[in-house]
Amino acid sequence: MPVFSVLSVGSLVTVTFLLYFVTDIPSGAGQYLLDEGLETTAFGVLTSIYGWVNMILPLFAGYMLDHFGRSRSYALFCACIAVGSVIFLLGVATLKEPFNYSPTTAFLIMAVGRTIFSVGGDSAIVSNDTILTAVLPSSIVATSITLSILVGRIASVVSMNAVPIMIDQVGLAWSMYAIMIMLVPFVVALVSASVFSFIATERRKKKNRAQQAAMLQDGLLESTIQSRRESVEKLTRPTEADLEIATPVEAVSPANPSPLTERSAIDVVVGKSEVPSVVMSDEDDSAVESVSTSGSESDSDKPDEADNDATAQPTAIPTGQEIAQAITRLHNEAELPADAEPMPESAPFSKPDPLPLWRRTWDAVSIPVVGLLLAVMCLPSMGFIAFGWTSVGQVILVARSGLSADVAARYVSVASLMALVSPLWAVLIDKFRKQLAMMTVASILSIAAFGLLLIEGFPPLVAMLLQGLAFSAVSPCCWSSIPLCIPHNKVGIVFGLMSCALNLGLGVTAIIAPAALEVSWKWSIAWFLGCAVFTLVVVILFMVYDFKWNEGRLWSNKRSNAAPVPVDQMQVYPEAEGVET
Repeated sequence: MPVFSVLSVGSLVTVTFLLYFVTDIPSGAGQYLLDEGLETTAFGVLTSIYGWVNMILPLFAGYMLDHFGRSRSYALFCACIAVGSVIFLLGVATLKEPFNYSPTTAFLIMAVGRTIFSVGGDSAIVSNDTILTAVLPSSIVATSITLSILVGRIASVVSMNAVPIMIDQVGLAWSMYAIMIMLVPFVVALVSASVFSFIATERRKKKNRAQQAAMLQDGLLESTIQSRRESVEKLTRPTEADLEIATPVEAVSPANPSPLTERSAIDVVVGKSEVPSVVMSDEDDSAVESVSTSGSESDSDKPDEADNDATAQPTAIPTGQEIAQAITRLHNEAELPADAEPMPESAPFSKPDPLPLWRRTWDAVSIPVVGLLLAVMCLPSMGFIAFGWTSVGQVILVARSGLSADVAARYVSVASLMALVSPLWAVLIDKFRKQLAMMTVASILSIAAFGLLLIEGFPPLVAMLLQGLAFSAVSPCCWSSIPLCIPHNKVGIVFGLMSCALNLGLGVTAIIAPAALEVSWKWSIAWFLGCAVFTLVVVILFMVYDFKWNEGRLWSNKRSNAAPVPVDQMQVYPEAEGVET
């Protein structure tokens, strides 16, 4: 792997760790804020700001990444994180000396900081994933994205355990000041990630362009050259109308050849004009060009140099405009009848009219169908079930089994800890693909897990192990599918759409599951069971789409599954079009 790619990935992972660490500070300091007089409702608002702000914002962040620039957008989002973190930490510190602000005043400061932080939070995560897909080859994209997510989860665990320890050791205010110092390496890592990723991306673009040039030189595009040669011959071949205008048909014979049959348009160009011409070499079947400005010698005085000079230097094929000008010159120089009108000069080619504003806007914000299907698959599997169960599973297990809060929390954490094996699934995805097969298995595991929880008296540990396996497979399957199926100029907006779907599912579950718990714990678990069944249905429909319209890109990594990309549609990142590198 190139050095700048390694440095870029290291910087991005560092930013991810610090980002998740700061994100979960309110959770780690929650009880201490309540002890300082902050109301429970106010604390709930602080913890919910992030989710509600990022229910739609990552979609716009993805648009900015695709059209405003990745490095610039990334720097902007991380600047919001840094500024928002400083304001929030100062708000917490104002509860103590020397400020001694009231809990209400401190809450307002913390809310402002948390809002600014939330504007950049998930947007920076989307940027991280988008940049990773740009600097790394498709053969390791699933592993890299999954490791980035894993680093974020580890940072969350560290934050929720380290922040309380820091507060117990040095106090609430001084611990906040100490965390502010962590923003210095955050800024350094941000600048490094932006610079290194820009250099790595530009180098990769240059390498891909060189590979495309090599493909052209190796003759892999002979069909395109042959098609262009046939087009040139067709344009330079005189029509019946030309023959009738130049010389009566009955007068055309080997002894009295027509000017247009004796000399093609290209021959005249070689002998009498400065327009480049195409010559077909006997030794090489490719189209080459010979440019001559040799004055006005006729064919009878001087033989055609292009036909006899086997060492003619090949250059680019003439454009359609140049050929049209050659034909026009030949037509007008021929001996035409007195009443014949000269052929008009070819009008110069002009740029096509710009697309209407509505069309340009639609092209910018439109999302491919496969991106919409990925978001629909992410909504129940990750939003409703994976993260939704993590947020409300504790209270449901307490109501179901009569467990204490801490024991129920440990059972729920089993599913989260099982997610640590997700890099294993990512390696398998990079080697074999099979995302949809893994999603099918994950859906069945979730159905089994919540089906077992509906049985009264059944040990919850087995169900949590099954759900943990499902959780560990869902994340790499969803996120790694984006760079393999989405055009490179839409990767950012689809990553943003996936984040929106995840946050939407989390918010909906946080409302529906507790409301169903008021009726019965069985209704709450039935909600998760229904979401698992819905996920399975979506995966089956997605599988049909993948085989019929997506060339099986989420089922196999064999090159034969992907149709060749036409030359005029080659992208800088061919793996983003589904073609393996």
